[in-house]
Amino acid sequence: LRSDFNLDRAGRHTLFWRGNLQDDVINSAPQYPGQPPNQKTLVNSKGFALGYDATVKPNLVNTFRYGLTRLGSTVAGLQQRTQVTLRFLDNIPAPTSSFGRIASTHNLVDDISWIRGAHTIQAGSTGSFSDSTISPEQ
Repeated sequence: LRSDFNLDRAGRHTLFWRGNLQDDVINSAPQYPGQPPNQKTLVNSKGFALGYDATVKPNLVNTFRYGLTRLGSTVAGLQQRTQVTLRFLDNIPAPTSSFGRIASTHNLVDDISWIRGAHTIQAGSTGSFSDSTISPEQ
């Protein structure tokens, strides 16, 4: 999804927002044919960007961007019973543990451009920081 906005009639100040969502479920292969999968992988990543452009003067333009990327993934165990094989001689415990991780990255960028004749001078800065969360086996 993307939305663009003109903040003034002259178009000297513009704003945009762009975002996406992911919601996927991936079944693993069953341990034995005819049985349900042992686990599922759940992916729920998200991301968005926000941008602001300002034409301060006809030859001076400032650009600001902020972005967030959030990667989210969980492996969820599904089976609730043990599996019996080899004519009931072996019990194989069902993998029922789960594990998840969320990692987020924030990014900030600010640039300014000055134009004089055939010359352009640009300067800017960028910064980012990350955090992550890991859920233990259950």
